Amino acid sequence: MSKNPLLKTLSRTFHLFSILLCATVMTHAAAAQTTLTSEPVSEDEITLELESEQWQTARTALIYVSLQAAFDGKDAAEVRRNILSSLEELSKKSEWHITSFSRAPGGAGLEQWTVQAQTRLAESQIDGMRKKIKSKNRPGYQVTLRNVSFTPTAAEKQTTYSKLRQDIYTQVGTELAALKAAFPDRNWRIRRIDFSPSAIHYRRAEALDSRQVKAFSVERAAPAAQNSNMNVSQKVKLHALVVLSSSHRPLQ
Repeated sequence: MSKNPLLKTLSRTFHLFSILLCATVMTHAAAAQTTLTSEPVSEDEITLELESEQWQTARTALIYVSLQAAFDGKDAAEVRRNILSSLEELSKKSEWHITSFSRAPGGAGLEQWTVQAQTRLAESQIDGMRKKIKSKNRPGYQVTLRNVSFTPTAAEKQTTYSKLRQDIYTQVGTELAALKAAFPDRNWRIRRIDFSPSAIHYRRAEALDSRQVKAFSVERAAPAAQNSNMNVSQKVKLHALVVLSSSHRPLQ
């Protein structure tokens, strides 16, 4: 008597399923065995502290001025024009920025304004600035030179730091080449570079002697000094923490 066709189909399906199940179990067992018997990988690291430094000379100076005005409140529009006009006349080749403005009641019913402003000038443009400022002063209106600061611009700082980073990259390349020569069986690579600027040390340019430094002021006293340069230099340092690494299998 022949078997039922449905039973034959079910039997073949069950047999095929059993074969696939056995193959899957054997594959996982082999993978597990491979993982357990694989050799461990070791990671070697070398940490370096590198630095680079460069002198940076400020070609311009920040000029800070204060303007104070006491006036009748109805003259506010005229006083505002006078303040802007005074700044423009002090230096027509630069852009002034008003960084602070305050108003308060003054004596005798007058209103008092105090304005702080700053601009950046080339060193040669600072000559005679104090005299120009004094010429603006009159009763009820005072202009004061608060400070002259020789500092590099943000763009100049970034240019310097870019050069310092390039120098450190060169140092790292030299270290990598030395490691590969000493350990040719290792695959050394850069794992991390962390940059950190050091404290900036300010100093006068070395070309200036002590007599010139002592004689320096915002307004030159001697005509012979009118064309002398007084740019200020600062030493900029950049530190880097460098990690070099290499992966390898330990010797048996």
